[in-house]
Amino acid sequence: MPNDISYYMNQKDVPIEYITVVRLTFDATDTTLEFTLSDAEIHRETDIKKFLKQLVKKPPPKPWGTKAPDPNSDSHLGIPVDAPTHVIVVLDPDKAWQFRDGKPAITAKRAYGDQNHGAWHVDDSGNRLSDFPEGCTIAYFTVVSRPPKGEPDAVQGFNFHVEFLQKNGKWAEIAIDPDVPETGTEGFPSKITNRKSLGGSSKKNSLTVYL
Repeated sequence: MPNDISYYMNQKDVPIEYITVVRLTFDATDTTLEFTLSDAEIHRETDIKKFLKQLVKKPPPKPWGTKAPDPNSDSHLGIPVDAPTHVIVVLDPDKAWQFRDGKPAITAKRAYGDQNHGAWHVDDSGNRLSDFPEGCTIAYFTVVSRPPKGEPDAVQGFNFHVEFLQKNGKWAEIAIDPDVPETGTEGFPSKITNRKSLGGSSKKNSLTVYL
């Protein structure tokens, strides 16, 4: 199981250049859970409150484009970002799980200072919540900056804290640990017009946890 070292991030609104959406699912066997992240959806909206209201509707907003993880990355799970962005994580609605109750859904593996802010839970109506109630399957945090590739903390580790409904009716918590970004960038803040090309050759973006 990934190392569960939790550094809480202060909730704060900061300017961003776009919104990133990733969708998290899993496949289960008797002995394993395999978590898989989708390619990152890039949305050119910057108003997070407005966007969240749209996100919970059907059909959800169409992305401007998608960005795949770097196929040369060593990360098992990674989210590609290269500019200030809100990173929204959406749990597969067809699974019996939720972000953990009573504590932030997303934490950092180290104290990265003001390079990130968050996290917020989001309810079924698209309202962001400063507390952390049960039943939420959407959460987000904000990536503010990253140093250039090769410098310390160019790649940063996070924990996504989720709970599974067990056969006995109780919730069991587990943490998975993606890297954001999954590989180093040129460093940012930067301009959206200078952002690397979208798309690319996707790799398997998954992590297996042994029970």
